[in-house]
Amino acid sequence: MLLSVSVDNFGTRDDSPINRLQRRPFSMENRLVITSLCAAALVYACGPWMHSESASSSTVNHSKLSSTANNHKVPATVATELDLARSGSRVDFALRFIADNLHNPTLVLDNAARATTISKSRLAHLIVSHTGISWSAHLERARIKRAVHLLLNTALSIKEVSAAVGYAHVSSFDRAFHRVHRCRPGAFRRSHSSPSASSDNE
Repeated sequence: MLLSVSVDNFGTRDDSPINRLQRRPFSMENRLVITSLCAAALVYACGPWMHSESASSSTVNHSKLSSTANNHKVPATVATELDLARSGSRVDFALRFIADNLHNPTLVLDNAARATTISKSRLAHLIVSHTGISWSAHLERARIKRAVHLLLNTALSIKEVSAAVGYAHVSSFDRAFHRVHRCRPGAFRRSHSSPSASSDNE
């Protein structure tokens, strides 16, 4: 671009910027001035176009990211099935934990909850959903079921059976057994023993 500027428009001073530009058009100072003017003009002319392109590109990238996220999102039904499978495995683990620790008189819900790494209230809810009875009722029935097996298949005394299934006191075992079978452990053993079997050591 060639610009013709009249010196008269800017006065007659020899040290005016225009006069210096006319006298020394390719000096370093004038080159910087010209470069700055060209850059400003370019930004002014292309600014709106660059802004619209940037906004459009940002919108496209955002839509692509949203689409990618939606494509990788786990469907609600799958997430529910995964949760159910995870909950079921934890309940199974908790039930095995109970069965393996029936002999422990200090076995409580807190122990099983820590073993399954879930909260006590959550485990209690899962056990009710899985078995239809509460934690304490399931624990009692599991202990009495084990006691029945020992009463009918071993020669252990009632006291020994009581300790083997986690009861510190025979009286507690007797009450729990009666709640489940409506009879005392000794009477249950006698009623289910053959006539030739020896009597139990109660």
